[in-house]
Amino acid sequence: MNRSLPSALLLCFFLIHHSHAYTVTQVAASYKDGQVFLKWQNPGASNLKYHVYRSTSPISTSADLASSYYVGNVRDNSGVNIRKSNLEGSTYYFTIDPANGPLAEGTGLYVNTCTDNLAWYYAVVTENANNGQDDTQINPGENSLTSPVQETIAAPQPILQQTSVAGDVTSMQYVIWGNNADAPDMPAFNNVGSFGYNFTFFKRGSAPAPLYVYFRSTDPFTPIMSDFASGRHVLLMDDWLPNGQATDWFGHHEDYDIYSYNNPEWTSGTVKAYTQKRVYYTIHWVINYCPVLADQVYASGSSHNGLGAALTAQLHPELFAAIWTSVTPILVKAVNGSEWENIWCASNKNLATDITDPETGEAFRINDLLDLRHMYDVNYGGGIPYIAGIHGKEDYTVGWVEAKHWYDSVNVSNQGGVWYWDQREHDGDGKQFTDDEIKIDFSRFSTERFYPAFSHCTVNQDPGDGSRNSGSPFGAINGFLDWFDDKLVDDACKVSAKIFIKDMTVGGVLQPQYDSCFADVTFRRVQNFHPEIGAKLVWWVMSASGQIMQQGNMIYDGKPISIQQAKILRNGSFVRVKLKGCDDSDGEERDAGPSLTEGDVPFPPVNSDETELDAVSRTKSSEADEMIMGSGTNLKNLNDDDDNDAYPSVHFYRSGSGYVVETKLDKPMDVLVQMTDMTGRIHIFRREHMVDGSNEFNIDAYRGNYLLTLYSPQFTYQRKISF
Repeated sequence: MNRSLPSALLLCFFLIHHSHAYTVTQVAASYKDGQVFLKWQNPGASNLKYHVYRSTSPISTSADLASSYYVGNVRDNSGVNIRKSNLEGSTYYFTIDPANGPLAEGTGLYVNTCTDNLAWYYAVVTENANNGQDDTQINPGENSLTSPVQETIAAPQPILQQTSVAGDVTSMQYVIWGNNADAPDMPAFNNVGSFGYNFTFFKRGSAPAPLYVYFRSTDPFTPIMSDFASGRHVLLMDDWLPNGQATDWFGHHEDYDIYSYNNPEWTSGTVKAYTQKRVYYTIHWVINYCPVLADQVYASGSSHNGLGAALTAQLHPELFAAIWTSVTPILVKAVNGSEWENIWCASNKNLATDITDPETGEAFRINDLLDLRHMYDVNYGGGIPYIAGIHGKEDYTVGWVEAKHWYDSVNVSNQGGVWYWDQREHDGDGKQFTDDEIKIDFSRFSTERFYPAFSHCTVNQDPGDGSRNSGSPFGAINGFLDWFDDKLVDDACKVSAKIFIKDMTVGGVLQPQYDSCFADVTFRRVQNFHPEIGAKLVWWVMSASGQIMQQGNMIYDGKPISIQQAKILRNGSFVRVKLKGCDDSDGEERDAGPSLTEGDVPFPPVNSDETELDAVSRTKSSEADEMIMGSGTNLKNLNDDDDNDAYPSVHFYRSGSGYVVETKLDKPMDVLVQMTDMTGRIHIFRREHMVDGSNEFNIDAYRGNYLLTLYSPQFTYQRKISF
């Protein structure tokens, strides 16, 4: 922003009598940790804007302002911590040097982040906000520096404001100053000028411990009462603007006036992630400078604060091990007449942000970035922290999330987590799950340990078609599935998890129990198993007693490894993927039973009783009995002996909205997969490279009848399929 004054206007000011001038005095500056702290004595007036300029030459007269760089502005009481004062009903002044204590009454303050290693002179002039009249009078030594400040680029540090102790918890209140300029070590926190942002670090003891970040936009000072905080350090940040608004933990339009109550609806320009960048800077600082176990950072929030936690996890997944959300909207956008039209953009617009989509290289649009369904897809390859939550069918504040196909998105993205719903309202009234029945255990998660993500589990309760009155009144996505932490294996040769079916209670009432089910299992945050793209992998699903139930081969394509519709037993199933030919031992992850044959497939014989895939066991819905071949043959019939005698052997397994097609070949080859509808229109046309042995691929389509054809130099296979 350039606020240089035209020479004609400067001449007018020279001729004007300054009987109504408001000139600051006692200007002084100091440098610390990549920032210049400029302070002065305010004049005896209110509703003023204090404009700050700087120059590499002395600013001795008003004329020098024209060639000076405009830095930014602050308002009345810039030396007062207004946020803390408002919340606690008393006046609190900022501390910029703990050795000297808080600033004196009437002190103005501007903190500028250094963008270079030069020596700068500063000057402060005022504007009457009532009438827009500027006072550009310069009095060297009073409102302009006579000696420059030598600046050095460095990472700015928050400054401790207050410390208190209660038991083993030390409350440390900090302020971090940011402004409107991107510096090498700190991004812009707003578009106006210097502003002090509060956060509190609650240190439990002095030893390194996990960190719990609680997103709460109402108060960054008061301790929280939560089981999530037990045994952990706690970080509280703030989402508050001086005009009383909040940003839903993202940011605001580049021209938004954070001091004004009358911002326009924005129809062009950029929505900038000011709040997100400050949140990231703050968390990163706490991890680096406080006794925090960096691999065990957790977060939670309720309602829009839950969106803040989930959104931060989407943009910075490397920071968090796990997230819990409660009655959180899964998307937010400006609607007609809402304040978001003034903060972000008009309801009929979808303006660009300053965050780049890693998939396209283009800027995210604000409505896409604030849509967790979209962000789950964007993060498919890299993965996100384990995220769980609870929603209510009677929540009319954020709405019933499945009306927006949220649970469908969780399944399709293979991001996993566990998602509960019941009849609760937004404030929790009417809930059926108790808190203990849905609470996740943060301590089992680490950014340095993988976890299995579940999708398309066949014993999930039915959330319905989006209508509040359809489907089960309460239930969960993945609520019946869990894994044994001590059975996770992740090394250069293999990745493996032992997954089991657990009990679920709702209000203390035990829900139906299952001996087996099927679910997609995706290995997320794998640390050590990193095959090269094109490497041949073998996989199998094995019972706790060592019986192989499912098996196959795949070619690694660099994407997250997912085993579709693995059979999960109540007492546990090992789901395992291994680099073909890699020498390793698996005895430590077996409960009982004979050793598996290592090395290349073929595998030991599979017990047909364990692997028969009848429609009822695949899914609870009547759609599982849907006919394939259009002539009364169901999924079970496709595995009949006469089908197995043909070459190639082809089997169809239900998977979500489509099927998994399994082929068994005697040599590697390229196979052309084509699927047409009954009118001859092509819906799938692609080449699949298949290996010798078992291969799998997915097919999906809209409801209807289709003809699937597999072409290769060795065979042609056709089958009619219904969706």
